[in-house]
Amino acid sequence: MTDVDGVKDIINAGDKICVAVSGGIDSVTLLHFFSTHKNELKIELSAVNVEHGIRGDASKSDTEFVKKFCRELKVDCKCFSVDAVKYREDNNLTLEQAARILRYKIFDELIEKEGVKIATAHNSDDNAETILMRILRGTGLKGLCGIARRRGNYIRPLIYTSRKEIEDYVKENNLSYVIDETNTDTDYTRNFLRCEIFNKLNERFNTGAAFSKLSRAAVENEEYFEDIVNGCVTFDNGAYLVPVELVCTPVLFKRAIYGAFNALGVFADIEERHINLLLELAGNGDNGDVLDMPYGVKAEYENLSIALFVPSVKCTDETYANIGVTRIGRYTATVKSETKRIDGKLCFDVDKVRNAVIRTRRDGDVFTKFGGGTKSLNDYFTDKKIPLRLRDEIPIIARGNEVLVIGGVEISKSVKVDKDTKRIVSFTIYYN
Repeated sequence: MTDVDGVKDIINAGDKICVAVSGGIDSVTLLHFFSTHKNELKIELSAVNVEHGIRGDASKSDTEFVKKFCRELKVDCKCFSVDAVKYREDNNLTLEQAARILRYKIFDELIEKEGVKIATAHNSDDNAETILMRILRGTGLKGLCGIARRRGNYIRPLIYTSRKEIEDYVKENNLSYVIDETNTDTDYTRNFLRCEIFNKLNERFNTGAAFSKLSRAAVENEEYFEDIVNGCVTFDNGAYLVPVELVCTPVLFKRAIYGAFNALGVFADIEERHINLLLELAGNGDNGDVLDMPYGVKAEYENLSIALFVPSVKCTDETYANIGVTRIGRYTATVKSETKRIDGKLCFDVDKVRNAVIRTRRDGDVFTKFGGGTKSLNDYFTDKKIPLRLRDEIPIIARGNEVLVIGGVEISKSVKVDKDTKRIVSFTIYYN
């Protein structure tokens, strides 16, 4: 059974720990453990129960048991009811999926509103079942990591504790618990593995310990590779950049790509065919080549990197280029008075931009470079290797179709500071 020292890697003094309690043997054990040691751990303790509307009166009876148990332990308990059956029908899910989604919606709200850590009672046997399910579905190395001991504000203090140890704890402390009769329904994949497969395996092997060892080894490998990948992937104005040189080590390239998708909030539906397309783009692409990816993500070959990003809606707003701060799309643009030219800033003669506006690029825009020579703004961007994804977002100062200042890049020859300049201003932009 987990001891106090065994949870100090996932719990800090002063934490608000909210235990998810169904009334089953695992969650009863976890709540009792925290209640016994809350002063030693210096935590604030509460509980949450979610009744899923699946088992009728039996499910409601379980909630009453949880309320009574919490009263005995003097632990505040929040109880919620959801309709997992209807949610399954409305969203074409399995009952397990529907119940989990609704349950975690409530947990997420508690985390956001009350700043708690949600402690769930997954044990090493649960972890073993999860890993085997993933293996049978065709997982990669990441799937072998099993149920994470900690993920954000979710913690699993019992993940290295076996069901046998939990049963011993319950006997030792004379604890009551409820039994969910659906746990023996082998129509559910997890129950089939637990009742038909693991019961037989456990007769000969210490299955939970074996899968825990595999899980920890997988986690160590994943963390090692993640450190390498995190050092390779960079963030630039809304895009995650993966160096094309990583194609020489496909395993790193794939991990970097998955990491970039995850950072953009995409965790599913990235298939092998998408990875192969990105490998081809990285190996044979040219600047400006773009691929469409799932969930509206674009992949652009950009200066020896693959940029993964979600395009913004083009900003069509404009405002006069007066002194002050302006929001243009995903950028903040600032026009500021200066007493002299400042190295590293785009400084220009404010009297030369009268009646000009701050906006984004439009068809027909032209730009006269600081050193002379006029060309279309698009051709100028191409010469400067400005990524396609940024060209419609960069704030500029323009009068008609004449571009006078390109934020973060260059000023036009026509507005540069000279001996007759009386007022100098600077133009800076920041990505929000």
